[in-house]
Amino acid sequence: MTGIEQMTLFQSVLTSVRLLIATLEENYDYVEDELNSLENFISSKMRLMFTSIPNNEKEVQDNLERLFIGNNMNKGVDYDRETGKFNFSGREYIPDFIIPNLKCCLEVKLLKEKNKKSKIIEEINADITAYSKAYNEIVFIIYDIGVINDIIEFKRDIESSGNIKVIVIKH
Repeated sequence: MTGIEQMTLFQSVLTSVRLLIATLEENYDYVEDELNSLENFISSKMRLMFTSIPNNEKEVQDNLERLFIGNNMNKGVDYDRETGKFNFSGREYIPDFIIPNLKCCLEVKLLKEKNKKSKIIEEINADITAYSKAYNEIVFIIYDIGVINDIIEFKRDIESSGNIKVIVIKH
């Protein structure tokens, strides 16, 4: 192979690598932008779905699903509910919701009693360990009935664990 042929081949490979890098960076930005949009959407609209205090976590999940449907999201395509089951350390995990194209799972928690705050934090930490093995992004939606005094403090340590977002909805 002559020097000119080598140079042509090198330039072709270099162009392909640059194109690949640009595509990967664009995909990363896409996921980040979509997650930010999802966070803003849930933060601004979720509370409007409730006329009274929810009795259990399932009510919060049902209203989140209604919100997705109202936002023209299609079950089985844009999101799915209670699918994506996997095993971790001998225990079976099923996320409340998944968004497959973002490789993201959403977990809903209802925080009604002050003495349950520590338990919820323990559940979140266990979920992070397990879900991070199967999903790139994890979003926790905490529906708070007056238990969390400082949202920033509550979110800070949890979100420092990596690709974790915490959305606190105050009733």
